[in-house]
Amino acid sequence: MLVNVLGTVVGSSQWTELLGSDAESVEICEYSDMHYYNVRPRGISFQVEPTTKEIQTIDLYHQQRRWGEWPKYPICIDFVRDENHDTLEITPHTTALQLVEKLGEPLRKGGAEAGGPTARALGPAMWTEWCIEARRSSSERIALYIMVEYAGEAARAPDRWEKGRGSEAPWAAIAISCKPANSSK
Repeated sequence: MLVNVLGTVVGSSQWTELLGSDAESVEICEYSDMHYYNVRPRGISFQVEPTTKEIQTIDLYHQQRRWGEWPKYPICIDFVRDENHDTLEITPHTTALQLVEKLGEPLRKGGAEAGGPTARALGPAMWTEWCIEARRSSSERIALYIMVEYAGEAARAPDRWEKGRGSEAPWAAIAISCKPANSSK
């Protein structure tokens, strides 16, 4: 369902079906290059191209301050690997290791260190990004970027990339998009 909303416009039938009654309670933040349509209590945000109102990216939140919890689990994304169909199923407890086991090594990963004596002072938590061939509807295939940020001290600690540390961190936010996270329009 989420993948089918990408590329549609705000107010489309896909948008309305996904949000239900929450479609009327959207907070809009407008910037010159992107508009954000947020439904904070529901833990979802849409990055929308300002002129076309086309949905570019969907962000889902879990374990994030100032955001509610995305309520529908599992989050399912159908994808193709080596011409075999598979489904990525994400629950509230899905960890970094489980995502790597399902999707393979990330295309990109990071989490900068800011310095300081505590895990929070070390800077942004670890994140990973994959590009997969996803299925939209029954037959259409699209390149889909999935960027995941992780929660907890293990995702911020200096040894977060060591086996048994950050790999056990649960997800905190997921962005799905038809464009890589660092791309411009």
